[in-house]
Amino acid sequence: MSLSFVIIRALLGIIFFAGGVFLSRGALSDFHIFGNPYLAQSLIALVSGVFGVFAVPFIAEKVRRWFESLITVTVAKTLAPWTKQVSKQVGKQIGKAVSRRKKKSSLKHQASSQASRFHPPASVILDTSVIIDGRLLDILKTGFLDAPLIVPQFILDELQRLADSGADLKRQRGRRGLEILDEIKSDGSIHLEVRDFTLSEQSESKGEEVDKQLVQMAKKLKAKIATVDFNLNKAASISGLKILNVNELANSVKTVVLPGEKMKLKVVQKGKEAGQGVGYLEDGTMVVVEEGEEMIGREVSVEVSRILQTAAGRMVFSKSTKSQAPSSK
Repeated sequence: MSLSFVIIRALLGIIFFAGGVFLSRGALSDFHIFGNPYLAQSLIALVSGVFGVFAVPFIAEKVRRWFESLITVTVAKTLAPWTKQVSKQVGKQIGKAVSRRKKKSSLKHQASSQASRFHPPASVILDTSVIIDGRLLDILKTGFLDAPLIVPQFILDELQRLADSGADLKRQRGRRGLEILDEIKSDGSIHLEVRDFTLSEQSESKGEEVDKQLVQMAKKLKAKIATVDFNLNKAASISGLKILNVNELANSVKTVVLPGEKMKLKVVQKGKEAGQGVGYLEDGTMVVVEEGEEMIGREVSVEVSRILQTAAGRMVFSKSTKSQAPSSK
């Protein structure tokens, strides 16, 4: 119960008590209890005061609630027709807005479906080198490349010539390429097409090399070229074609090493320069160890000094730490 409520009740009690005293002394002055007028006056004043403290607030609260209920019902009945009309109008507007949004969404979906239908992903033409390399097959199996693949007939003919070659190495490379193509073809999730290609001017095509024919075919079909051949990569890039170089992909996902980083490495062979040793990381990255020729066959601790990034791959140059310096024999 709040302080203000207590004060109000006290004031009401005092007012009604005073009213009771005034009434008993005036109109009820002849009313006696046991022949004593003062006892009657005191009892009337006390009853009046108790009535003011307890009954009056209770009656006032009931009257207030009844009055609020009466106003609420009256206002609700008065505004009900107008509110119903407004709600109908708002509902219609919301329904129209939702309908327009659904229609726009449906049109966008249809447009994107038609766009993807009439503008399929660019095809990828396979070079001899990338077929023989074999890593493309693993890339296709992972799903990173899902574009249609094209093998030109002249590439297939080149693989056949290699497979029929008298040189063992060329024969193995040709057969490996044909086997990989057969495995790609047998995979139902990969679209592979062998397509014959003839240049617009056959007189020029007779003397064309394989790389030039690939560039011409990619331009005509607006396709990409997949290769691991450095020279073809350069020629196609100059021609403005998009190249998928498996070597560049492999380099981009290799383990990153930084200058100053220390690691253990097994030196397996001599380097190109005098005194150098060469080792390899687990991902195949070549690591040149300065003054590491005497460490061949040993696992040593090296510190990376610099990194050389080329289109052909990434080379790491390092120096052996003092703790792993070669012991004198």
